[in-house]
Amino acid sequence: MNGFPLLPEPHAALVESLVPLPAAGALPASLLRQREGPSVLLAAARRHRPGAEERALASLWSRWYFAKLIPPALLCGVLGKRSLPLDLARTAVLLGEDGMPEAIALPHAGVVSGEADPFARFDALIRGHVATVVGSLAAHARLAPRILWNNAAVYADWALRRMAEAPEVPRAAARRALALVESPAWPDGSPNPFHAPVRRREGPVGRQPVRRQCCLLYRLPGEGCCRTCPRPAERPCRPLDANQKHFQ
Repeated sequence: MNGFPLLPEPHAALVESLVPLPAAGALPASLLRQREGPSVLLAAARRHRPGAEERALASLWSRWYFAKLIPPALLCGVLGKRSLPLDLARTAVLLGEDGMPEAIALPHAGVVSGEADPFARFDALIRGHVATVVGSLAAHARLAPRILWNNAAVYADWALRRMAEAPEVPRAAARRALALVESPAWPDGSPNPFHAPVRRREGPVGRQPVRRQCCLLYRLPGEGCCRTCPRPAERPCRPLDANQKHFQ
């Protein structure tokens, strides 16, 4: 799968889940704005996991979607100063054989600008694209929106903190971008749904990250709970294998 030349080497591989349209087999993301759209998008995943609880399946699907979208979009903005075209009417999603999102297809590579305010740069990502995905899947699966918001925000927190530690990322830009997960409110005063998605608790090897909300992964047959599960003692969990890195 060939992505855009969004970032130069050695960072290009980090954004390869963002690919150009047209993309063979891609489903329009605008389905998320239609009443039956989420059911269409989840159909392949449902066939792959017959009998799966719809709430847990929708949560899992969202985690794959956000994993393919949010870290590379943040990296493009912070490192490449690039704002991506994320209107759902113009984007699409490619699914893997298991029905889970594999890539996000965009109409073009976006524009480079000197915008320094992370809330302005990523408004279309968070309060536009992600908010629509959350609202659509929550309504379809009768799932608490806070679970889906936490799914999204955990990836943002992970990506932003990795960037803050990377020597090639300008320190001031990385520090400003952390406000996306550290500020309780947006500049206009509205609550920040990405605020503090992860807390820390003492574990056998020091302080460990813990999600604010359970993602319901344990409710899917054959799955274990996340290593960041907020209530591991109450969940019928098993250790995750090496193929479940998205769910740490």
